[in-house]
Amino acid sequence: MTQTIFKGVEKMLPTRARLRLERKRMNREFSKDLAQARAAKDPHQVQQIEGFHQHFSQLQTEEEDAFETQQMLSKARRLRVPRPPLYDKSGSETDDWYKAFQLDEWCLTTAGMAKLRDAIRAELKARHEGRTRWIAWISALSGLLGIATALVALLVRGKA
Repeated sequence: MTQTIFKGVEKMLPTRARLRLERKRMNREFSKDLAQARAAKDPHQVQQIEGFHQHFSQLQTEEEDAFETQQMLSKARRLRVPRPPLYDKSGSETDDWYKAFQLDEWCLTTAGMAKLRDAIRAELKARHEGRTRWIAWISALSGLLGIATALVALLVRGKA
């Protein structure tokens, strides 16, 4: 009963949280199966379970990397930040990308994510600095407007 409730709730979770929950659940299940196989002293079953765990762990990692890559590329696209190139000038693959074996998708490596994250931060910083210049001018103009209003009020009061 609780499994079906959690399945319904799991569908409502954000993708990042759902992927994290799936990884925890997978590791817990494989640990339990591995402990049972070791207790039964069955080395063939232990090796089989470890192989399955490695396979599904790799699949889970690729799903997480594909999700993170799409998130980063979406943010870069919104900010008009160029994405790291897939191939260098000589035509060979760069260290910024890898081909996900089981998903058949290109994903950013940790180095590629770091480069794109730095480029996004630099763009956001440049945009922020551009806005702060305008804020300084707006503050100065509003101060002058306040002074002008006070002078007009004094002149009108002085005539009355």
